[in-house]
Amino acid sequence: MVIEVTDRYVRLACIQSGRLCHVDARSRDPREPLLKEIDIPKRFFSFEVILVIARREVIFKILDLPSGDADELRRMVDMQIASQVPFTKDEIEYGLDVLQTFEDGRSRVLVAVIEKEKAAWYFAAVQSRGLEVSRMIISSSALVNACLRSRPEIKDDRSCRAFVCVDEGHSELCFIFGGKMLFSKHFAVGFGGVMETDDPALAREVVRAIQTFVRDYPGTDPEDVIVAAPLRCRERFIAQLRALSGREIEPAADLPMPVFDGADQQKWNAHFESASAFAVLGAAGPQETSAINLLPAVKVEQEIFKKKRAFRNRFLISLLFASVSLAALLNSRPVRQQLYLAKLNERYEQIRPMLKGAQEAADLMNMVKERSRPRVHVVSLLNELFKLTPEDIVYRSVQMDAAGTLTLQGEARSGASVSLLQKNLVASRMFQDEMLRYATKRKRINDEVTEFQIACRVKF
Repeated sequence: MVIEVTDRYVRLACIQSGRLCHVDARSRDPREPLLKEIDIPKRFFSFEVILVIARREVIFKILDLPSGDADELRRMVDMQIASQVPFTKDEIEYGLDVLQTFEDGRSRVLVAVIEKEKAAWYFAAVQSRGLEVSRMIISSSALVNACLRSRPEIKDDRSCRAFVCVDEGHSELCFIFGGKMLFSKHFAVGFGGVMETDDPALAREVVRAIQTFVRDYPGTDPEDVIVAAPLRCRERFIAQLRALSGREIEPAADLPMPVFDGADQQKWNAHFESASAFAVLGAAGPQETSAINLLPAVKVEQEIFKKKRAFRNRFLISLLFASVSLAALLNSRPVRQQLYLAKLNERYEQIRPMLKGAQEAADLMNMVKERSRPRVHVVSLLNELFKLTPEDIVYRSVQMDAAGTLTLQGEARSGASVSLLQKNLVASRMFQDEMLRYATKRKRINDEVTEFQIACRVKF
């Protein structure tokens, strides 16, 4: 079962073994529950549920990191991601996909970030209808998946392709490289904006976005541009793109239509025509173009919440039972318990002076322990730092506060040296919680340097 959500509509398609069993679509009213008007027969509740959310809900970041190990990459992303987006680390969920690995050991990683509250809202909205979401993917990923199914010959091609999908109320530009979704961009203009005016605004924005991406990421110039759009605006939009870009523009191949097995074909034709079907059909089946799934962290949090609630309920019941038992015990007041309590009080009075002396001795030991805490050996610290620092890095400031936080500020001939220093600090046993505060390129007469500041904690 695929559920696609955009600003304007909600679409649902139940597909089993390539057969279309049920479809429904409704205009979306933000004031109403997400799936309130969607018809979902009970017999489909056991289907795997794939939730497709709009590209505009997600922030994409491409990071070049000095490692090829999956665990190290996740740790590096975890340290840097909060500085890349306008949210704190506690306010976001993210997923990542390794796009490329280079011969020098570096990796290029695509990170998708979504607000935690927004992801939880989508999950809860579907769950409120009695459905369990298994995957929460981005519309761009589904579109690229559909494009590669219609054009399998470019799946293993190492050249870059651009794929533009024009839908109702919005459009998306996706970059494909080596069978992977490299990046994408959302436009708040659909085929209505193409047909209602002679101004090629959407085509102009698409061309500008391609030029910007190629400038920022050399080597990604698309070999051609593939366009999926409704028939009534396809030729017009392709002509606009050709005139503005001078590139090779070609229409997307039609997707193989599923076999209708109980689904209303008229409803499909009305709501899933042409490009609109790409996201739904692309989401059904294996996601080969991107490993990003924004669901797991949300699902884990809900499972933790359920366990905490169950533990709290058990604790309250146990506390209630203990309170009732204690009240019954106190009301009985057996003579044997009173005698035992009297003996305990007598013994306490005997050992109370010794307890006072023991407490004073413990306080003295704590004071000695606090004052004799081991100090960081400055020579060892500088020696380790010297070993980890690349040759072209010059430190302008090395400071450490009372809490053991070491701040390194300096400059390097290249940004790669800063990345290498960060990788070395991550691998060192003497340092932990490394964080790159900034790395900025500056012009120096006829040269260029990278100024940086890195903070880490020294293990005592």
